[in-house]
Amino acid sequence: MHLHRHFNLRHRATAALFAAGSLLLATAPAHATAPTTTVEQRHLVLPLASCGSFTLILDSHVTREFTTFYDQDGLKVRDVLTRHQEGTFSNALTGTSTTLSGNWRVTRYYTDGQLNGTAVQTGRTYAVTVPGRGAIFHQSGRGIQENGEIVFQAGPHDFDEANFAELCDYLSR
Repeated sequence: MHLHRHFNLRHRATAALFAAGSLLLATAPAHATAPTTTVEQRHLVLPLASCGSFTLILDSHVTREFTTFYDQDGLKVRDVLTRHQEGTFSNALTGTSTTLSGNWRVTRYYTDGQLNGTAVQTGRTYAVTVPGRGAIFHQSGRGIQENGEIVFQAGPHDFDEANFAELCDYLSR
């Protein structure tokens, strides 16, 4: 009787392991094509806006990383652009400046390997915070576009709205 019980437990354990292994094989995902990534670095110096008596200059180092993801058949399913920047906004007349930083991500989606018109943007593109004043320039949030039309948008958008007054005021000193 003791031998029968030992065999029965061993048989059950073997059956359970076999069933679990079979389940893992049955649910294992098909292997997708490995993502591809390109990285590009730029240094930008741009006259950005008029602050009355001076021009506001953007001087920034930008790193753009573009990654494309594929399905098991090698068709694109999404691509992601991640943009990181460090730099300054400055007064072209006096050279007075303040630092800026930002991280921004755009994800575009594909159907059957073709762009389907959906894009999601997230992050903090520009942020300028100064002692005693806090945030004086801020572009951040989340946005969703369908076929080029904005269907959702949240967050402050000082850059998009050309809201440079507080930044100009700070740099006029």
